[in-house]
Amino acid sequence: MMLPSSIRNVAIIGAGLAGIACGARLAAANLEVALFDKGRRPGGRFSTRRVDDLRFDHGAAYLREARRIGEPAALSLAEWRPRGREVTEPVWVGVPGMSALPSTLAVDLDVRSGVRVEGLEGEPGAWSLVDDAGRGLGIFQAVAVAVPAPQAAPLLTAAPRLRETAQSAAMAPCWTGMFAFKEPLAVDIDVIRPGDGIAERAVRNSAKPDRPSEMDCWVVYGDDDWSRDHLEDDKEAVAEALLESLTRAAGTGPRLPHYRAAHRWRYARTLPPFSGPAFDPEALLGICGDWTSGPAGEDAVESGRALADLVLKSR
Repeated sequence: MMLPSSIRNVAIIGAGLAGIACGARLAAANLEVALFDKGRRPGGRFSTRRVDDLRFDHGAAYLREARRIGEPAALSLAEWRPRGREVTEPVWVGVPGMSALPSTLAVDLDVRSGVRVEGLEGEPGAWSLVDDAGRGLGIFQAVAVAVPAPQAAPLLTAAPRLRETAQSAAMAPCWTGMFAFKEPLAVDIDVIRPGDGIAERAVRNSAKPDRPSEMDCWVVYGDDDWSRDHLEDDKEAVAEALLESLTRAAGTGPRLPHYRAAHRWRYARTLPPFSGPAFDPEALLGICGDWTSGPAGEDAVESGRALADLVLKSR
């Protein structure tokens, strides 16, 4: 077994904000880093759905404390002041979409997208990542697991304490609806809290800075309990329910959108308590992510950086 002091290369499973932040800090310390993610591009829930000239931030809607991550202007972020009473302080959004933030943070990293890591083989100091087709993805001395807790637990059998932490973490799903209207909804606020047990909030995406759409675009986020109860429902039925919640809360009556779609985030929101990121210096395995530190994007970034510091300290 190689000693921690010999760590020179690290694999990171998951290229959401936590994995990217971890990778960037390790790379800055001259370690060789490779990130693996099942998605088509880095970012996780910091995603933007593009349909022609329509844009929907159907994961994270905005950041509240962007300076916890870094200088907003350098992170492709712009200040947004939503109209209405629900959000009273300025928030920060990626431009031209929330996906701009992870893209900026990952610009110099080796991110291998479209790769689903199913297992770890070998031993500490010589871990082999295996994909869902049984193919090896390379040998790494240490591994950081930066995916949601239910997906992390099966990868942590060599680190029982970390595995137990992942198994005990609680996460809630979230259905999101995306709607575009040719005629704007007659409501002069940009963030609505329906309070009907179906939708937790609705955000006028087209009101954010540098959104090019000529249509009135909204993203509706399902309530935790409602999303859990309807987790396996048909997407069309979910979209219809979220649309009705939006138009009812806006007081506009039924509306036929030009575009509508629903997306399911199976592991969307982290529920307390939070364990914090951790690194097992014997197994050379670590965990990070919003499920370890808090539900906000800022929490995810700080979690990844903290895990990187633990890895570097162990050397």
